[in-house]
Amino acid sequence: MVQLIFTSGDAPSLSNLKAALSFLLKSSNSTKSDLSNFDFKKSDFFVIAADSGAQAAFDAGFTPNLIVGDMDSISKELLENFKALKIQTDIYPTNKDDSDTVLALKSSSKNSRCKTILIGGGGGREDHLFALLKEMESDYAPDYWITANSIIYNLKTKGAFKIALPLASTLSIFFTANKTKIKTTGLKWELTSRLCRKINYSLSNLTQTENVSIKILAGKAIVAIGLESIGKTT
Repeated sequence: MVQLIFTSGDAPSLSNLKAALSFLLKSSNSTKSDLSNFDFKKSDFFVIAADSGAQAAFDAGFTPNLIVGDMDSISKELLENFKALKIQTDIYPTNKDDSDTVLALKSSSKNSRCKTILIGGGGGREDHLFALLKEMESDYAPDYWITANSIIYNLKTKGAFKIALPLASTLSIFFTANKTKIKTTGLKWELTSRLCRKINYSLSNLTQTENVSIKILAGKAIVAIGLESIGKTT
């Protein structure tokens, strides 16, 4: 089971979302050259919507299993329709410590065995974007984040992570913890433990092989990959 969290902000188009999910989940019924036949198996997902993220989920063809937030931005009609379907709705007061997205992330973290993919949240209000980037350092941060233009991997634990990409694909790496140390293989500008002491990010690096390895020796990092690198999208 994979948890999808839909939030407000700039969301990927339906074709981009299909391409991103297909890439992340390595779906057997879709390829880079033909994404038109990609078929979401809704039973494979538990869908959480953060307030008006319910609209984004609905537009993408998903019915949320859970809606959380203060419900100040979702339309009353859509909310009533979901209530009629007996979808669980956790309503919070407007004056609260956490944003609706954080509430959704915290809810998803209750099932630690499931991979979590955050969808949307790019662009829009810059303060919300900065807040989300900060939340990528938290214990309840998602494993992946799909925005309108990018896939973001959240490398939260020590170990080697492998990403298959076409040659000369662009990716960027940002450290999200103090004293992060990374060793990469397959990039034009490789990161080493020694280099990591001088920098805390690598912007617009390029793949030199089709299989990139990013080994987290200490700390945490996020890796941003443009959607154009996983197949031309619209």
